[in-house]
Formats: sequence, C-alpha cells, structure tokens
Amino acid sequence: MSLMPPASASPQIPPFVKSTVVAMMVFLAGLAIFGIFTSVGVLHLKNWARVPMLIWGAVMAAFSGLALPFAAFMPMPEAPAQSPVALPFVRTLLLIVYGIPFLIGVCGSCCSIRAPHRWLLESVPKKNHVDGKILKAGAS
Repeated sequence: MSLMPPASASPQIPPFVKSTVVAMMVFLAGLAIFGIFTSVGVLHLKNWARVPMLIWGAVMAAFSGLALPFAAFMPMPEAPAQSPVALPFVRTLLLIVYGIPFLIGVCGSCCSIRAPHRWLLESVPKKNHVDGKILKAGAS
C-alpha cells in the first residue's frame, strides 16, 4: 500500500458526482432489465417486443452510423517510432467496433418491421400440456 498516494494528496470529488454516478447506474440497470424482458419477449414471439427491438435497433444504428465516418476519416496522431501497433490496424479496429453494431441495428430494425418469423420455430416439437405427448408442428 505504500505505492498509493496519501489521501490528503488526492483532489476532492465534487459533491454532485456521487449522485450522478448513482443515477446513471440506476438508469443503466433499468435499461438492462428492460432489455432482458424484451429479449425474452422476442424469443417467445410476442408482438409487443418488436417495438422496443425496432427502437433499440434504430438508436444503435444511428449512433454507430454517426461514429463510422469519424472513425474512417479522423486524422490519427503519429505513432511513436517504437510503437508495436500500426495506426492502420487501429483504424480498422475502430471501423469493426462501430460497424458491427451498425449492421446489427440495421438488420434488427428491418427484421422487426416484418411479421414475426413463426416459420423458424415450426420445426420445433411442442408438448401437449395435458398428457406430455409431443405434437407435430401446427397441431394443437
């Protein structure tokens, strides 16, 4: 612990920071819980779950789409002579990091607009709740 600076040497944290951090944690935890419920609803093919998926896909595509041109055309600083990482690699990594959520957001938005894809689950055998027999797809 001798490597830690003394407590008196550290700058004072403004009083609003703790409340701001707690508020952000509560907000993000709420988004995570809502996302879990939405994903469960999508897996159960509920129509209400399509709307949040459409909105989230559009928001994700918009923010990633805005970041892509900056990652592509932003001037990068000069790398030090002894740098083990080349700057084209960093630019490619940035394009991948922002490009994947963009593609997922666009595909998620497009798939949510269409009717639910029940044909994907038609081949899954369903059990009858009364006697436990496995029924053929489409049978009740």
